[in-house]
Amino acid sequence: MVDIVSLAGLIYTISKDAWSYVNEKHSKNRVAYKQVRDKQVNTSTYLQESGIEAEWLAKGYQLTWARKDNVPSLELKGWEIVYVTDEKKKEIYSLVGRDTRLVGKKVPAKEGEKKQLESRKPKE
Repeated sequence: MVDIVSLAGLIYTISKDAWSYVNEKHSKNRVAYKQVRDKQVNTSTYLQESGIEAEWLAKGYQLTWARKDNVPSLELKGWEIVYVTDEKKKEIYSLVGRDTRLVGKKVPAKEGEKKQLESRKPKE
């Protein structure tokens, strides 16, 4: 008869080996990114100069700068914090202004472009 301690040891060894194999196999496909951090930018020019605005518009997002304390309530309305990936430095950024943070909302592509363009018109 097999004693319970030997059986537990066998199960542990098999589980540990299986876990190591799976972890090793998937670790080759992972890209190690550093921690997400805030990147302070000039809110009036950075989106256009960096091409981020065009990239997110193409994805169907409307972008806007929101006060940091308003972000949680905007998230309840479907807005999300926009994260930008720098592939060269392997970093992920959240873009921030002096007291604002960049947020985006998924909208139909044509509606998003229209709203974005309207926000660019000079106010009379």
